[in-house]
Amino acid sequence: MKNSRAIALYPALLLGLLALPVNLKAGQILSPCNPDENTRLLQIEADSLCARLTVPESRQRPGQRSIDLRVIVLPATGKTVQADPIVLLAGGPGQAAAELGPYFFTVFPELRKKRDILLIDQRGTGESNSMACEQELKPLQNFELSGVTATEYYIDALKQCLNSLDADPAQYTTPIAMDDLEYIREILGYPQLNLFGISYGTRAALVYLRRHPTSVRSMILDAVVPMDMLVPEHIATDAESAFATVIADCQAQPACDQAFPDIISKLETAVNRLSKNKQKIALVHPKSGETYQIEVDPLLINRIIRGAMYDRNLRQLLPLAIDEASQGRLQAIATIGFLLNGDNEVGNISLGMQNSVLCSEDMQRVSTQLDSRHFDNILFSMLRSACQFWPNSPVAEDFFNPVVSDAPVFLASGALDPVTPPKYAEKAKQTLTNAIHVVVPGAAHGATRLGCMPDLLREFLDELNPRDLDTDCATEIKTLPFFTSNSGPFQSPSMSDETSSD
Repeated sequence: MKNSRAIALYPALLLGLLALPVNLKAGQILSPCNPDENTRLLQIEADSLCARLTVPESRQRPGQRSIDLRVIVLPATGKTVQADPIVLLAGGPGQAAAELGPYFFTVFPELRKKRDILLIDQRGTGESNSMACEQELKPLQNFELSGVTATEYYIDALKQCLNSLDADPAQYTTPIAMDDLEYIREILGYPQLNLFGISYGTRAALVYLRRHPTSVRSMILDAVVPMDMLVPEHIATDAESAFATVIADCQAQPACDQAFPDIISKLETAVNRLSKNKQKIALVHPKSGETYQIEVDPLLINRIIRGAMYDRNLRQLLPLAIDEASQGRLQAIATIGFLLNGDNEVGNISLGMQNSVLCSEDMQRVSTQLDSRHFDNILFSMLRSACQFWPNSPVAEDFFNPVVSDAPVFLASGALDPVTPPKYAEKAKQTLTNAIHVVVPGAAHGATRLGCMPDLLREFLDELNPRDLDTDCATEIKTLPFFTSNSGPFQSPSMSDETSSD
């Protein structure tokens, strides 16, 4: 990690020349990032290059509103640099790649030796005419509102936000955004792209591949969302399956099974108590030190458990937190909620852009709310209300057809993933004829950063031979042991093979 530093004008110009990517056309457009506007970025990557590229908001109405897209290049670090960059397509929908990318790629130093990293805030996110509705939705930060209240507030806040936007939300769909990416590729002079999609970003990558097939050299898809997966439809039932895996894994670990023999009844005890009487607790934020008054109800418990299962480290806290909640002690599970937010703020997910994508795409097909035993489908219920007034542009029916391609593709899934389990990657792989699918036993939502996976990605990008990769090492990334007390996980010697290899 490189430290930002103040330097004189001549060295700064020299640094900019040394940091230019291999592509000379890109070097004419990009320049060293302004330190006043990119403090956090430059603390991570001092040699970052920046640009603002203007595109029409609507390509059907090019003479009307234009928007600026934030573009960042992290230059390749090696001596021999390839002309095709790696492009991060972030998840959400609504994450900003330029905010996420510099942190994300600290795990992949080998990938950066030969290739630039191209980061673009997708239209409607980050600094690309954001529709984050940040001020209107700020009270949702840090779980300050209970589940029912949060849902009601969300709809009212979106209506307020819509009135203040300098944007036509119907123009912020995935196909339009992927045409932005193709424009940026052309203007920067990159011959082809290596797409690295995460979660929703995998669908964006598939859309780009279908619309611009000759521009794709390879794709890495982590936590795969195939074209016909309707995100709001199965979010509750997939979470239920993941929760069943939590219970089974606890039962398979003697220490956890002995400490928490009946997790389901404990959860139902906690939910029943909160259904009768919501409980207010004072909680100190584990990072900021601020004290928050939180009203806990069953919907909030639902959100926290579901969110914790996305993260393999937070997942290991669930049996203990549920046991504590069944006894009326809610500090543990509420703290998990804070940890889910990390250092993020509401603006880091653009909920306006998320509505534009999901209302135009998935919600065109979803008509039924599928709940499960322990999880309700709050995403569907919120979108059903929001899509009634949020401007959208329904995609064509063939949008949902599978993408057929012989491009080299590396698909990765976490076996523990509560929202994009391996079955979805398998579905996408059926029409990707030059693809490999690696399932990581101990990974949840996102598998490529763990264990040997970065090395496999490096080999994949170098050789483009997905079927020849030896992926046995990925099976060594095991499930973490569960916490059985506030002191941490305790396990017998016979359980030592359950430890993580990452």
